[in-house]
Amino acid sequence: MRLNNYLNEELEKTYNKIKKECSTIIDFYKAWTGREHFFWRGSRKHWSWDKITPRTDRQPKDLPQQLHDELNWDFNQKFGWKVRSEGVFVTSSREQARTYGKPYIFFPANGFKYVFNPKITDLYVDLIAMGILRNDQVEEFTWYFHKEDIVNGYKSNQLAEAFRNSVEVTFKCKYYYLIHETFAGDLLGD
Repeated sequence: MRLNNYLNEELEKTYNKIKKECSTIIDFYKAWTGREHFFWRGSRKHWSWDKITPRTDRQPKDLPQQLHDELNWDFNQKFGWKVRSEGVFVTSSREQARTYGKPYIFFPANGFKYVFNPKITDLYVDLIAMGILRNDQVEEFTWYFHKEDIVNGYKSNQLAEAFRNSVEVTFKCKYYYLIHETFAGDLLGD
């Protein structure tokens, strides 16, 4: 019985900490009451929740290094941060997140920044569909023909638009929590 009391107290402390540290996104999620919508991130790890500090030197998993570096430079010029290296990629599509692992609900710490392109569901997949990537090789002419439109299409406001349209959103935050969906209701309750 004492162990259960201890675990419940620890769980409550954790919930209160997350509610305080991530209140901006929690308020955003609460505005969508009646919908089971969140930002999701796929992970190969399996746990109930975890606090994660993002890398600032993220290397591309699938995207060729050339495009990664060029986009970082362009995004740094436009937004003041290297979106591809410093960002955490999420989506409001649970199924899209599932392609990267087990889907967890994303809770960034307050003070976050974000960018998205309303036409980009998954940049890597979309670059293939546009003919920019073929067999992991960059089609230079096609890339330079579309690059400006892709970069200029990104914006750093209107998060609700990204949320509604299930596009890829890249967040910059000091840290974030990934929470298994069974625990989200308790976090969003008052």
